[in-house]
Amino acid sequence: MKGYCRVFIIIIFLWVVNNQSFSQSGWKVIESEADSWLFSIFFIDDFTGFISGQYGTVLKTTDKGLSWSLKNTPTNQVLLSIHFFDKDNGLISGTNSTIIRTTNAGENWFHDSPPYFQSLNNICFIDNNTGLIVGDYGLIIRTTDKGVSWIQIPAPTGNILEAVSFSDRNNGMAVGLFGTIIKTLDGGLTWFLVSSPTHKNFHSITYKNSSLIYIVGFPGNIYKSVNAGYTWEFLQNGTGTSLRNVEFIDDNIGYVVGHHGTILKTVNGGVNWKLQTPPILRNLSFIKFTDENTGFVVGREGTILRTTNGGDEIQVIHPNSSLPKSFNLYQNYPNPFNPSTQITFDVPYQPGFIGPPKVNITIFDITGKMITELVNGNYEPGTYYITWNTTEIPAGVYFYRMIGLDYTESRKLVIIK
Repeated sequence: MKGYCRVFIIIIFLWVVNNQSFSQSGWKVIESEADSWLFSIFFIDDFTGFISGQYGTVLKTTDKGLSWSLKNTPTNQVLLSIHFFDKDNGLISGTNSTIIRTTNAGENWFHDSPPYFQSLNNICFIDNNTGLIVGDYGLIIRTTDKGVSWIQIPAPTGNILEAVSFSDRNNGMAVGLFGTIIKTLDGGLTWFLVSSPTHKNFHSITYKNSSLIYIVGFPGNIYKSVNAGYTWEFLQNGTGTSLRNVEFIDDNIGYVVGHHGTILKTVNGGVNWKLQTPPILRNLSFIKFTDENTGFVVGREGTILRTTNGGDEIQVIHPNSSLPKSFNLYQNYPNPFNPSTQITFDVPYQPGFIGPPKVNITIFDITGKMITELVNGNYEPGTYYITWNTTEIPAGVYFYRMIGLDYTESRKLVIIK
């Protein structure tokens, strides 16, 4: 049930003599066979997704991004943007007019390039058949048959276009270098220039509705429009690096990634931004969330980061003498409850073990169907609690299960309305 719960993971403060404290990043490194610069992410559903990048790199996951397998492709070009129409059929665009296509869920790919010679930087489909790609030197191409054929659309600029986004079938914008902003009101058939707040480069754009738009770029530029792009407000964020991609999962919660390991998060529509802590400092290219807690970031040198708590840093404060000696899952409180409850769990200190153990806590309904995954990551020794908000989840009996190394425990909780 995507988007139905918000998870806050906080440590219970244990104050005694000789406290030790440390922070644990909310982002975890996911290993893969790729070592090239990765540029795009696309998820078909919660389980199945794709990543593309340099040297014709295509990676696929079928387990919610926990592992990724490298797929053979017929190109060594930089693959910049991904779109899937359904679980089997998809395409990826890239440099030197590259388009590759799959008809068997990404297991095999073949060339399907249009007769243009520019880099094809970003794909956006406005329905299952109609889509556009923007590229270098003002290139805009449009399809109405899922990319089987393309026509070139006249553009009001010759500048490189980096990204394109639509709010609906008619209203869309594209952005690019030197502060370029262009707009369409007829589904991409015609375009016109929009007054820009800067001459600096733009790299990404996203619509939340026909009026609310965000654009990011260099140096540290984040702009917001609430009137369909006719005026823009600069959003202070404290960075000066090249910001490469923006993703909003609702009207308030959004993320921006960029070079030098930059990950920014807002929870109030861009009024304030908090710099999150990545586990490694590399140039980051793209961010994608599959629900409000589970997200992915990709970047240079095969970097893949994953979070299951919105990327928020976990502050751990504990004395060694007070560390738990065993895994424990406690009864939630209150129970029954409406709309939120707290679940507490212990992660033990275990001498001789290298690295923090992996912990998973999942909610199931009475039939055994998984409702949501509250925790899935490696946790340092300590006592944690989770706040689970169930505003949009039906009343009833549910079960929550914790797995940590060889420890498994389940408990019952009851939602009342």
